[in-house]
Amino acid sequence: MKQIRRNLVILSVIGLLAFGSGIGYAAETSKVSGLQYGSPDTFAEFHGFINLEYFDFQKDGQSDEVGGPGTSTFDLHNFYFNSLAKIRQNLTVLSEVEYEHGGSGEITLDRGFLDWNLAADYLSLRLGKFYSPFGLEIRDYQAPIRKLISRPLMTDALLFTEWTEVGVNAYGRIKPDPVGLTYEVAVVNGPGDKDKNGNPIDFLTQGEAARQDRDNNSSRDVIARVSVPFQLDESLIEIGGSYSGGRYSATDAPEKLNFSLMGGDLQVQAAGLVLRGEYVKRKADVPGPVTGKVKVDSKSYYVQGSYRLNFNEEGLNYLEPVIRYDYLDPDTDTKKKKDETTQIALGIGYSPYPHFVMRAEYQINNRKNDPTTAVDESKYHLNGYLLQAVVDF
Repeated sequence: MKQIRRNLVILSVIGLLAFGSGIGYAAETSKVSGLQYGSPDTFAEFHGFINLEYFDFQKDGQSDEVGGPGTSTFDLHNFYFNSLAKIRQNLTVLSEVEYEHGGSGEITLDRGFLDWNLAADYLSLRLGKFYSPFGLEIRDYQAPIRKLISRPLMTDALLFTEWTEVGVNAYGRIKPDPVGLTYEVAVVNGPGDKDKNGNPIDFLTQGEAARQDRDNNSSRDVIARVSVPFQLDESLIEIGGSYSGGRYSATDAPEKLNFSLMGGDLQVQAAGLVLRGEYVKRKADVPGPVTGKVKVDSKSYYVQGSYRLNFNEEGLNYLEPVIRYDYLDPDTDTKKKKDETTQIALGIGYSPYPHFVMRAEYQINNRKNDPTTAVDESKYHLNGYLLQAVVDF
C-alpha cells in the first residue's frame, strides 16, 4: 500500500510539472498529500558538472591521482549535483551531492548550508557544512573553475584535500569599494584522528580521512581568513592571510594532540592574466616513537600563472595556457634523508563552447625519499600527463 501511495505522489508531481505551467504553483502544492514543508513561493535551481579524466604516468613513478605505479586509466572522477533556493531576499539554501569515480566511489553530501545575510555586505552567517575559509585554492578547486587538472601539492598534504567543515561561519566586508577588508571566521568541528570506519589514521599523511562531520572531542576548531582586495589601474589585487588550529585527537586519546595552519596568499588579475600564489605552514603534534608527543613542522607553496585568450566564436570560445610550480616539505624525513617534492605543471585549456572545457597537462616531478614507498632511493621521478573534459550545467 505504501508503494502504491508513493507512486501516486510521484506521478502527481510529474503531472504538475508537465501540464501545470499555466496554474499557480502555490495553489497546486496543497493538493500533494502529505507535503508538510517547503516554500510554495520558491523555485529551486539545479546545477552540476561532469568531469572525465585520463592519467598516464611513467612506470618509475607513482601518481597520487591514481594511486598506482605506472598507471594509465580513464576515470569519471566526479559528478556533482546541487540545488539552490532563495527562501527570501536574505536567506539562501544550498545542497550539493558528489558521486565519485563512475559509481565505484561513494556518494557524499559535499556541502549543505544556509546563508543568512544580516547586514548588507558587512555580515552574513553560513550554517551547516561548507568549504573551509582558508586561502584561495579551496574556494576555486572544482573542475569547471580551476585552471589545471591537478591541484597544488599542499591541498592533499596539508589542507585535507576537499576541506569541508560542519559549523558556523561569519563573513563579510568591512569597508566599501574600491579598497576594503573582507573577513571570514568559522567555528567548526575540525579534523579528527580516525577515518569514517573508526580506524586510527596518520594525521600527517591521511588528511582526507581526517575530515569528520561529527566531532571526536569537546574542542571546537577555529578557521579565519582576512584579505584586502583593491583596484590598481586595470588590475585587481588581493592579499590574504589565513589561520586554522585546534585539537584533533579524540577525548579518550592518551595524549592531547593539536595542530595549527598559517597561510598567506596573493592574487593579481589583469584582463586575461591571472597570477596567484600561496604559502602554508603546518605544525602538528604526533605520538612519540615510545611515549609522549613530538611536533612536526611542514610547509608548502605554489605559484601559478594563466592567460585566457577569448575568441567568443563558435567552436573556439577561449584558449588558456597555464603553468604552476609547487614545493612541498612534509617534514617526515630524518637529518640524512630529505623528503621534499617539487613539481612543474604545464597545461592548456580549450573551450569550444561556454560551459564546456577540455584540458591537457604535463607534470615534471622530483620527489626525494618518498615516505609512501618502501624503496630507499635518493630521488623519485613521476612524470606524466593528464587529460580532462568538463561540462557544467
